[in-house]
Amino acid sequence: MGVKDDRTERHDSESDDDRAPLRRRQRHDSNSDEDRSKDRGKDRRDRSRERNRRSKSREKRGRTDRSGSRDDQQSRRRRSSRERSAQGNRKRSRDRRSRSRSTRKSASPSRRDRKRERSEDRKDVAKKSDETKEPPQKKKADMLTTKTGGAYIPPAKLKMMQESITDKTSEAFQRLAWEALKKSINGLINKVNSPNIAVIVRELFAENIVRGRGLLCQSVIQAQTASPTFTHVYAALAAIINTKFPNIGELLLKRLIINFKRGFKRKDKLRCT
Repeated sequence: MGVKDDRTERHDSESDDDRAPLRRRQRHDSNSDEDRSKDRGKDRRDRSRERNRRSKSREKRGRTDRSGSRDDQQSRRRRSSRERSAQGNRKRSRDRRSRSRSTRKSASPSRRDRKRERSEDRKDVAKKSDETKEPPQKKKADMLTTKTGGAYIPPAKLKMMQESITDKTSEAFQRLAWEALKKSINGLINKVNSPNIAVIVRELFAENIVRGRGLLCQSVIQAQTASPTFTHVYAALAAIINTKFPNIGELLLKRLIINFKRGFKRKDKLRCT
């Protein structure tokens, strides 16, 4: 009995030893199955999430498409309303034109006759007024009546014009005499210099500088501003003229003072010098 018990114990121990790896395998298999089930659950969750994302993106696209289609529909409606209003305005304008044409065509002949009679009466009145009025005398464009003396006149033609004018009190003769005096004074002032100042003074006294004192002062001021290096020459000329004609010297001083004041106010250095 003792031997049998030992054998059974050995057999039980051997069977236990043989069953241990099987149990381990079963445990490993159970663990692997749990892991697989977990992985499958994760895969399902991920797939469901992706499906939800896709569905949401599709919904967003559908919304944007709907909003775009709504905008397009609104723009089309606006365009159609504008076109309808434009067509209505065109039809109204055409109707008005047709009505105005019909009214013109349907105008009675009596009105037309009245209009014609009125126009003829006006024409007759205008003709009578033209006949009663004297024809306007066309003013001849005289070269001497202008402010600056007109266009350039050659000397020979100017002499002929002076000889043709017999009345010395006429405006044309006075204009010619004034232009000749102006040219002679300007020419003498432009010629003056330190060696020939005595000759120029005598020639100036031969001219009618009492009448042309304004021209003389103006030409002296313009010559001095054009050539300030000859200022001493023009000062000597003004001093000589002042000894014989003090009124001309006074006029020259007044004009110089007025020019200086104007230049000082306007800050013009050329006038002040």
